[in-house]
Amino acid sequence: MSDIKYIQHLMLLFLVGLQIFEFSNAQNCLSCGALPKLVAPPGGGTVDGAGSVVESIDAGTGCKRYDVTCNAKGFKTVVMGANQQAIQLSQASIGKKTAVLLCNNDGVIEGCNLSDGSVFVTSIYCSTT
Repeated sequence: MSDIKYIQHLMLLFLVGLQIFEFSNAQNCLSCGALPKLVAPPGGGTVDGAGSVVESIDAGTGCKRYDVTCNAKGFKTVVMGANQQAIQLSQASIGKKTAVLLCNNDGVIEGCNLSDGSVFVTSIYCSTT
């Protein structure tokens, strides 16, 4: 095998390997399960609020996407939280709250907290005052 053919063969193997790597990562971001909306944890003068989670495939990434909504309740303050803890995914204010969470390449649902930091999300809740 000539040197050129050998280099072409190595490059082809490299490209196939990259495609397999990309395919496996794409599969991971489709592996996340359902994102449950749970009852808001007690405390702080808040009560459970209505909301929903809609699962789809994100057009930009090809990964699972979770559109989360906490419904407005008159002139009451609404907040969206994660993991049955005081992890806010939205500001506490009057009106409907929305967030988009994505399944990442590790097969974990990920979103942003109020500081724009990454947070792994296993459940969401909506609460009102």
